[in-house]
Formats: sequence, structure tokens, C-alpha cells
Amino acid sequence: MARLCHIAAFCALWSISALAQIDPRVETAIVTETPINGVSTTPDGRIFLLYARVDGSTGPTIVEQIGNTTEAYPNLEWNSYNSTKDPATHFVRINSQRIGPDGHLWAVDVGSPAFGEPVILPEGPKLVVIDLESNEVSRIYPMGNVTLANSLLDDIRFNPTTNKAYLTDAGVPALIVLDLASGEARRFLEDDISTKGSMPISAEGRLLHSPDGSFQFIYADQLEVSPDAGWLYYQPASGGMYRIPTKAIDQAFYNSSMASVLSQYTEPYALTPSTGKAAEDSDFSTCMY
Repeated sequence: MARLCHIAAFCALWSISALAQIDPRVETAIVTETPINGVSTTPDGRIFLLYARVDGSTGPTIVEQIGNTTEAYPNLEWNSYNSTKDPATHFVRINSQRIGPDGHLWAVDVGSPAFGEPVILPEGPKLVVIDLESNEVSRIYPMGNVTLANSLLDDIRFNPTTNKAYLTDAGVPALIVLDLASGEARRFLEDDISTKGSMPISAEGRLLHSPDGSFQFIYADQLEVSPDAGWLYYQPASGGMYRIPTKAIDQAFYNSSMASVLSQYTEPYALTPSTGKAAEDSDFSTCMY
């Protein structure tokens, strides 16, 4: 735990500019005036950006960086959602993206048009899988049956050994398990201390407040699967990292009795601070930032 906390503090303090001054191997890859919420790269060098659009800008949400230009990905139509279009076949609001173990690009669609607005149920929340060879959507996983009006589908990680995927709900605290073959999904640990935490978000030495003056909470957010696929690590954005054996949560998918006692299998792992992302190496030296 001590090592993890030291790494967390280390990563929070180091800026990219400071790193570049110390290590000349760090080079500027992309300069953009639009905030980016995620970057995905492929082994052959393709780069996909996820524009956060929190600055009020308009335009595509997912783009491919090609040289000095960007192109809407997989096409402009998928990135053109408005209230007149079908939310099931357009990006309503993408919160995260990543290259999956299948080599495809996976996009997590929150399903609400803007932060704080209700989720469009049941069609809005979904996972969109894009085949990078054909550059076309190859599968859509509807998530409306495990999503609530104030949910915030946050991110996804994979367990190739069981063909399962795990997601966090940062709006209504819970973990979601998805069977990739059948497309069935289940919610677990809803409102559990491990998914909701006990402290509001803090930044720059102060607790953050919502517009109505109440403390601001972002629930189950960061998550990682250990290299051996034996553990799922997760935490609310305000911190306190927990872990649970993947065997336990995968069994709960098929066994309601196991699901009812799943909280007994959670373990506090590290007293992490408020963070925005997580990364890990092959030894599971996790860095929160």
C-alpha cells in the first residue's frame, strides 16, 4: 500500500513539462486547443482522440489523428447526434474509449446529451465496438437495462480469461459486469462503500461543491484488471482504492446468492486521494493521476 501511495503522489506532482525537461525521450506528439479525455493508439501507429467538449465546443467526439489533421471516426454521421436522431445509432456522449484485447476500438457512451442531464433510456447508454480494419461499427452492446436516469457509465476493462468486461457507474455507484458473448449485463455493489466512497471530490486543497452548494461526489470511476486477471481494482474518483477477486464477481453474474454477499469479498487496497485516471504496468505498480 505504501508503494502505491508513493507512486500516486509522485505522478500527481510531476507535470509533462517537467518530465520533458528531465528525460529527452519525451516528445510532444499532438497539440490541440480542444480538451481531450482519452487517447488510444494501435500497434501500427494509428491515434484516436476523444474530445471532452467541456469547453462548449461542437463537432465530432471521436476523431482519428492523421498527420496534422483529424477526421471524425468512424464517420461524421455517428458523431452527429442531436435530439432528432436515433440515440441507439449515434454517439450521444462518449466518456471513454480504449483499444480492447480484440484489437477493436471500444467507446463507452454515457447516453446523456450533457453532464448533469438525464440518461436517454433505454437507447442512449451503450458500448460501441468499431472494427479498425473495416472502420465500421461491428457491434453495439445496449446498456439501458443496467443504467439509471442519473447513471454515468465511466470506463471499461476486460477479462479475456472469462470473456467478461467490467464497467464503473460514477453517477449511481455500482460495478457492471458484461458478458461479451451474450451481451447480458448485471449491476453489482450498488451503493456499497467501495463504489461510493465516504468523501467528496477534492482538488487544490479544497472540497468541491455542486452549483447548489452541496458537496460534489463522483462515484466508482477508475478501474484496472490485474495482469493475471485475478483481481479487479476500482475506486471512487474521491479515492480509496478497493479490489475484488474477478472469480467472485464473475460467479455473482450467474448466482444471485453470491451477488447478495458480494460486498464480503471486497478489500480496501490503498488510501488513494482524489484522482482522475489510473494506469498500471506488468507488475501492477499502479499510478493514479
